[in-house]
Amino acid sequence: MKILLINPRMSSTSQPPLGLVYLSAYLKANDFQDVVIIDTAWENLTERLESLAFSPDIVGIQVMTPYFTRARYVIDAVRVKFPQAILVVGGPHPSAAPRQTLTGLNPDYGVIGEGEETFLELVKTVAEQGDPKKIAGVFYADANGEFKQTSARNVIGDLDQIPFPDRDSLPMKFYLRRGIMQEFGFKSLRATTILTSRGCPFQCIYCARFFGRKVRYRSRENVIEEIKYLIANYHINGLFIVDDTFTVNRRWTTAFCEEIQRQKIKLEIAINSRVDAINPEFLKSLKAAGVRAIAFGVESGNQAILDSLKKGITLEKVESAVRYSKEAGIRVKGYFMVGAPGETLETMRQSVAFARRLPFDQVQFSIVTPYPGTKLWEIATSQKLVADYSDALDKGFSKSNVMNTGFITPEEIKKFYEKFCRPLEYRKIITGVIKDWRTTPYFLTYVLRRWQHSRKRQLHTIATDHAK
Repeated sequence: MKILLINPRMSSTSQPPLGLVYLSAYLKANDFQDVVIIDTAWENLTERLESLAFSPDIVGIQVMTPYFTRARYVIDAVRVKFPQAILVVGGPHPSAAPRQTLTGLNPDYGVIGEGEETFLELVKTVAEQGDPKKIAGVFYADANGEFKQTSARNVIGDLDQIPFPDRDSLPMKFYLRRGIMQEFGFKSLRATTILTSRGCPFQCIYCARFFGRKVRYRSRENVIEEIKYLIANYHINGLFIVDDTFTVNRRWTTAFCEEIQRQKIKLEIAINSRVDAINPEFLKSLKAAGVRAIAFGVESGNQAILDSLKKGITLEKVESAVRYSKEAGIRVKGYFMVGAPGETLETMRQSVAFARRLPFDQVQFSIVTPYPGTKLWEIATSQKLVADYSDALDKGFSKSNVMNTGFITPEEIKKFYEKFCRPLEYRKIITGVIKDWRTTPYFLTYVLRRWQHSRKRQLHTIATDHAK
């Protein structure tokens, strides 16, 4: 069996597509060696399809809601080039909205939830000329074109059974050259990403919890072994641990930090955390292990909005966490949102003022987006805050905001973002450059990425309109 995996992103990024490289590694560990990955963030799709050394039997495409329109474009190109191939979609959007995915993308099959076991079984079944419609965790259209979904598949309990991501199948020089740590204001490092757990126990209404509510950890030994592999094979000196909940299990994380120190592993590390999951003593442990940057999901500077998002934190907790982190000598990045249900111009001003007042090294604002599969989507649709779902997908969720708040329109939210949020992002970066000239590469990279992202979207829109 010859397998092609595609990640249909539009902007260059320093983060490898971990989902696909995990999938590739799992297939190869189970005797399917002919696997090729295309990441359109760095590679030209047409050129790569033309240069393939084989004609794939199965093409798997990862679909995220912000890139739904791009996924449709990629699928059309694959259908033309390899009409005989079985086309399978997976990832967050098919898992959250399988029926809509089937209608909008017309794949042969879709995979729901974690993909390793389900996709492997599907590949084996096709190779043995069996019936994929009997596999747990898939959806498809029957002979009458009706949507069908099989029984759910359990999540993978032992994450250590999954091989390390197949990064060798990617053009890693691009990811390493960009250096993920630049996104936290550091000088350019050879850095990449790693995942130590799956799952999230919290109730934030804007998240679909793709990996489930229960947090499943890899063993510390398994994670350390992968870190050593990355150092030996890719010569990294920076690492971004991309878990949503890395600091929640303090016992696991503390023991992990102690093992990093015991084995004298020297890396500059960045992590995500909740503001209610750290304290001064814990931060000392993180700093001693090499943590140099921490990102908090703050979301809002208004407590009522925070409560409505089911974030489960207080503004006082935010202030304490930022202060403790700075005192520990760790850089702090704050993620904020504007445009939540019930938001007004005044509550958005409060978020900007809060972000300006606290000593964040960086801030990043986003316009609240109701993704399918989330409680926020249920609220947005039931209260008619999104006028046309299909129109939102066609435009691209990440291209323009699509939801009103009940008080202000999408246009007003966008105008506020451009006038107050984006300038504050730049101001924090410039302040960092003034304090430390070594962060200059990050500022230049940030500006370049904004331009590249905008340019790629323009070219994609032109190509899509031309195709129509």
